Amino acid sequence: FGFYFSEYISRLLFSTSDYQLPVLIVFLLSSFSLMNSLPLTLLRLQEQSKKFVFLQLTSFIIGLVSIIYFVVFESYGVLGVFYGKLVVSLVSFIVLNFTIKNNIIISFNFPETKKMLLFGLPLIPQPLGKVIIHSSDRYFLNYFYGLEESGLYNLAYVFATVATILIGNPFGLVWRPISLSHKDSPDSKVFFARSMTYLCLLGSLLTLAFEIL
Repeated sequence: FGFYFSEYISRLLFSTSDYQLPVLIVFLLSSFSLMNSLPLTLLRLQEQSKKFVFLQLTSFIIGLVSIIYFVVFESYGVLGVFYGKLVVSLVSFIVLNFTIKNNIIISFNFPETKKMLLFGLPLIPQPLGKVIIHSSDRYFLNYFYGLEESGLYNLAYVFATVATILIGNPFGLVWRPISLSHKDSPDSKVFFARSMTYLCLLGSLLTLAFEIL
């Protein structure tokens, strides 16, 4: 899909075909993100929280280093950000699938696929709406003020959400299966209270350290 429509989408969003390659890379990143979600979901279901958080943090660091390399040392500019993200997506795909290699079985189960579609299709509007809300501001900034202002805004947005990226997202993904497994335990109140205390403490310390820097 990306190979055939990247030029058209570039013209639609930016009124030029000069951004055909970044649009194509975005399609590749979306594909890798979809494929990487399966191993990550399996780690969550197996409650391998330490491995999950380690892989997420390692992925973030590799992505940050890759982007700095392509932008600063190779002078690719904005395109370097896409190259950096593509590198970390590819590395994550290889590492994650190697991690769950013993759980991979190539087969197709139509009844299970039907159940998943019936369950998953009604949930599509929510994440789609979330993407539109979080991304539409860039489109309007680009339309009214140009790509430079949009790029600066996006960079500031990344710095503002560093605590969410490092703590909130990994914790949120791991927390749901763990919390469900402890909801009926006798010490559930203590477990939930202690977990939230540690989360708030770690988030506050990280935010404070980032503000000082």
